[in-house]
Amino acid sequence: MPRTGANRALLTALWVNAALSAVLIVVLCSRGGGPTLVAPALGQSPTNIGGGAGIYIMPAQFTATKWGCYLVDVDRQTLAAYEYDLGDSQLTLKAARSFKYDLLLGNYDTFPSPDDIRKLVEGQAQGGRDSVAPQPAPTPAPGANK
Repeated sequence: MPRTGANRALLTALWVNAALSAVLIVVLCSRGGGPTLVAPALGQSPTNIGGGAGIYIMPAQFTATKWGCYLVDVDRQTLAAYEYDLGDSQLTLKAARSFKYDLLLGNYDTFPSPDDIRKLVEGQAQGGRDSVAPQPAPTPAPGANK
């Protein structure tokens, strides 16, 4: 079967297409961000969700009908709370404070205290299965301190 001009042109176009596809595959596979056979571990490069550069924002629900957001500045150790007013379509600052010194407290208004937890753990480690957890102190009735 003799080759005609149309067949020769089609054959040439197919060879050019195959060559260009091969070049494209080589380029894509040789660059750094190309496809790999092993999936990357996403935990290796942390991503900032809702913030970056030390400032993070997260949604907040203050009541059943009031919404807003918290803004945390890690570098300045500051927390701010904003409330969205649907009627005025405004975001208003409701509270702000530095938590720099809060983090220096070791035991503030906690129950059981860290020392009580340490004693329980040490008691269990020594085989004391019958260790009794500390009970919270009774709270006085309202108006009892008058």
